[in-house]
Amino acid sequence: MLEHIPLDHATLSEVLARVAYRIAQREYRQQYSDTINRERLLLPLSDRLDKQGFRALALWLSACAFYCRRERCLIIHWRDTVIVRARRAQHYRRTGMPWRRVT
Repeated sequence: MLEHIPLDHATLSEVLARVAYRIAQREYRQQYSDTINRERLLLPLSDRLDKQGFRALALWLSACAFYCRRERCLIIHWRDTVIVRARRAQHYRRTGMPWRRVT
């Protein structure tokens, strides 16, 4: 459902969440084994992207790792949550309620 919305209507948060998810997914597939924990894969990947100059993506991957560890959820659930919250925040700003809390 969330994958089929055109990017020209997407916020920067949505785009970063989608790209961070795809990078994590690609990295997991490349290093897949039974012993790799998906959450523990994110932080080294984040550090590597930060050193390569992709600081925004590194920050989003760190946020993903933190959220998934705290909420005990999958990375795809983090991505969907971020996208929905970014859309709500954009809607609140458009309707004149930028102070409203996004939940």
